[in-house]
Amino acid sequence: MNTSSNVVNTHLRVLTTLRLHVVNNMRDFETDMFGVISSVDCVVNVTGLKTAHNPSELPQRSSCRAAILIQRCPSTNTQTPKNPSASRPNQRESTASRTMKTEGIEGTERFASPGKGRGLRALKHFKVGDLVFACPAYAYVLTVNERSSHCEFCFTRREGLSKCGKCKLAFYCDVDCQRGDWPMHKLECSAMCSYGENWTPSETVRLAARIITKQKTLMERTASERVLALSEFEAHLDKLDNEKRELNQTDIVALHHFYSKHLDFPDEEALTELFGQVNCNGFTIEDEELSHLGSAVFPDVALMNHSCSPNVIVTYKGTVAEVRAVQEIPPGDEIFTSYIDLLYPTEDRNERLRDSYFFTCDCNECSTRSKDKAKMEIRKTSTAPEPEEIRSMVRYAKNIIEEFRRAKHYKNILVCGVLWSSPLCS
Repeated sequence: MNTSSNVVNTHLRVLTTLRLHVVNNMRDFETDMFGVISSVDCVVNVTGLKTAHNPSELPQRSSCRAAILIQRCPSTNTQTPKNPSASRPNQRESTASRTMKTEGIEGTERFASPGKGRGLRALKHFKVGDLVFACPAYAYVLTVNERSSHCEFCFTRREGLSKCGKCKLAFYCDVDCQRGDWPMHKLECSAMCSYGENWTPSETVRLAARIITKQKTLMERTASERVLALSEFEAHLDKLDNEKRELNQTDIVALHHFYSKHLDFPDEEALTELFGQVNCNGFTIEDEELSHLGSAVFPDVALMNHSCSPNVIVTYKGTVAEVRAVQEIPPGDEIFTSYIDLLYPTEDRNERLRDSYFFTCDCNECSTRSKDKAKMEIRKTSTAPEPEEIRSMVRYAKNIIEEFRRAKHYKNILVCGVLWSSPLCS
């Protein structure tokens, strides 16, 4: 990619971060901030540049990075997730897990989608910003780069985390989080002590180890599998080329190498199937600033089919995925998400879909190619912005983000003050 494209990528990444903060933090505020960045819609909706890289080695489904820009969500309708660091949604057993049914998702149903296999469709009307459903992770891992700054169990970002007394590498909010994570952390704790700096399994391998552990201890479907069981995941092994087959085998060897003392493995065929399923159905968890936090599997979220004009996006609150409408969804309509970053021309998008998910998209956007010309034009831009202009944009972005954080903190103080002065508290 040329220098100009890289610079514009930087601009779009900054603007995307701003947009995500707007959507995630303006839940109860009437504001004119959308007017400040309304031009982002005009710019991003016609361009074809990727806004962020994916640090994970998995070809995992994109969350909100590009889809968040599809439609501006009015502050009056948007019921969006709060800052993941503001709470710990899966303390011991998450509230979502306790309250969710293990069969069905209210307002939706699984159905046979014409030409796409199974899918998810709406049974009621969803407005822009509505929460369609939430799904706790079936299994997840925190990326090693975020250790010491995030809790290993609930992904809360905070200072003063307590480290594991044995390996000294895993950090937790408190004893409750440490106990909650122990069934999974014990797979790695001793190994990290033994291997030291040589303990280097990929996130895919770590995630697979946790899935195997959970499958051995849970006999019933979980709150993550209300409409799709993890065992129903497609692996597409018959479509893998030699390179992908070799990568799968490398992961299997690493799994045996790093986890053999603490894990009883299924046979080779089952392991090959599992890694194929994880590679096709894994998700990257990102924070509100689009930083990669870890990898996870969300079976119910994986049921949704792809469209390059999605009507929902996926955001995260800790280790819970939240699916929210970005278009009006009437009853009977299929619910579509995007598996990839959308800021590419049609051919590039489909090349990525074929490589990672083994299909070609035939949505309206791919059929009409309505934005391809504008996306290709931006690639031809020869004049790059000056470095000082980029620095100015970054400073502006940081200031806006800090304003949102202060506003949110002030709102929390007001809420606490109202509750404290309430007659119920006196």
